[in-house]
Amino acid sequence: SSAQLRDRLGVCVRLVGLAMPASSKFDPNGVTFVESEAATEPDVSEEVRNWVSDQILDALSQLCSPILLDCSGSRSMHPLYEKCLQRGIHVVTSAVRAVSDIPTHLWPGYRQSPLPAPPSARMLSSSVSSHDMGTTTLANNDNRSTASPQPRKKAVLLCDSCVGGRLPILSTLRSIDHNDRITVIDCALSGTLNFICGELTHGKTLSEALAAAYRECYTEIRPQEDLSGLNFAEKIVVITKQLNQPISVDAIQIKPIVPERILAQDLSPSELLSAIKEYDAEFESSVLKPMREAGKLLRFIATIQFNQSGVTAVIEPTLVDPSHPSFRLGSTEIYARIHTQRSALPLLIQGPGQ
Repeated sequence: SSAQLRDRLGVCVRLVGLAMPASSKFDPNGVTFVESEAATEPDVSEEVRNWVSDQILDALSQLCSPILLDCSGSRSMHPLYEKCLQRGIHVVTSAVRAVSDIPTHLWPGYRQSPLPAPPSARMLSSSVSSHDMGTTTLANNDNRSTASPQPRKKAVLLCDSCVGGRLPILSTLRSIDHNDRITVIDCALSGTLNFICGELTHGKTLSEALAAAYRECYTEIRPQEDLSGLNFAEKIVVITKQLNQPISVDAIQIKPIVPERILAQDLSPSELLSAIKEYDAEFESSVLKPMREAGKLLRFIATIQFNQSGVTAVIEPTLVDPSHPSFRLGSTEIYARIHTQRSALPLLIQGPGQ
């Protein structure tokens, strides 16, 4: 909350606008949280990036330390991000689908030094893309605005939480890549699929595990994005961009946990669940029974290899034994194990993926 940020970090945050498809609210003096909570559910049929007009962005850019917080979870948001950054508006997003679509010219070069953070913001780790700002308009205590030339500043794009949530995965990769060469990363970064695999371990069928994940709101709006490995693959794209060796989703070899014949159909969540119920028996005999007989657990794991010829990535269901770090994952936990050229032992990051 704003009170906690003020008391703990000395940061004063004011909500000045809310963008929606039918209408947008903007008031430089502040929009109340009651007004924002009363907003209707977005109509995602309209391009989300068009919800914010250029006039609103121009007005927002005149405020002190303006920030656009993207909570839409939509793809292809980079045109809006670029408009913001060009105007000196910072952008914060955790939507991996939006971040994976960001073109190279907006993505931060990994050798680029981030903006020095003020004391109140040093807790933030960020993927940073910097763009020049010009004159800044500051508000005085008596609410009058005075335009005054300020030293040229940078607008930054913060998106670390799109991979790993609260875990410092991208910031750790940046730190390592400045001092060493990363050779291999193996990881299980889909909290949703890890939850489903955990439910299978507890005796649930695949359809029951998916139903539980959907009920807990762990899945995407279209669970096919999780089951197909698409959401996981987009996180791999972000990782490779962060390491300045980008690959596309199409270049990643993905073996889904559910057959393509089911995923290829345009099914609603309830229809998808019904289709997977029919697949339960086959999944039991082909995956779960061998898993139990071998004393192993099912995990959905990616392996990313960095070498002279380029980057390769594979995502696939894998049976792991107790020696594997993913064997110990609980609920929606995730892990990333980073192998480097200099270190004989890999670095392991593990924890809640939400």
